[in-house]
Amino acid sequence: MKITTAIIFISATLFWACDNQNSNDGQQAVDRLESYVDSVETELSTDAKHDWASIEAEYKKLKVDAENAVEEAVGEEQTAVDKLGDRYEKAKAEAEMRAEQFNAQTEKHLDRADNWFERAADNMKSGAENIGEETEEGFQESMNWLEKNYEKLEDSAKQEYDKLKAKSENNKS
Repeated sequence: MKITTAIIFISATLFWACDNQNSNDGQQAVDRLESYVDSVETELSTDAKHDWASIEAEYKKLKVDAENAVEEAVGEEQTAVDKLGDRYEKAKAEAEMRAEQFNAQTEKHLDRADNWFERAADNMKSGAENIGEETEEGFQESMNWLEKNYEKLEDSAKQEYDKLKAKSENNKS
């Protein structure tokens, strides 16, 4: 009887230890995923350009690890993984929306600056000496915005800005 009790006690202790280790592994995997989602949210809110391929790959790897680690869990750990997935998707959608807005604003400023040159050329052909203070202010405002955000611009926008800047400097001389 003492041996049977000892065997049952040892078995229960081993089962509890393994179960506890699995729970710890699950929590560690969830913690790693949470840490990554936190850092992605921070990066997405502060940077305009993102390497989506590497961000996505790392996220998927950590999420699979967390899901596998908490596969048996049905409580807080699984809910935490689901909530982290929602946070990641929300941060990604917001970053994509901000990128679209930034690109639209870039296009607006590039078009405005380029149109200034067209209007200036038209006014010169028609003999008008003053191309309009408002038009020039709009041009300067767009060029200032583009210069301020130069590092965030896509390569094609940078090239277009550089051309406009060179045109502008040539017209001043």
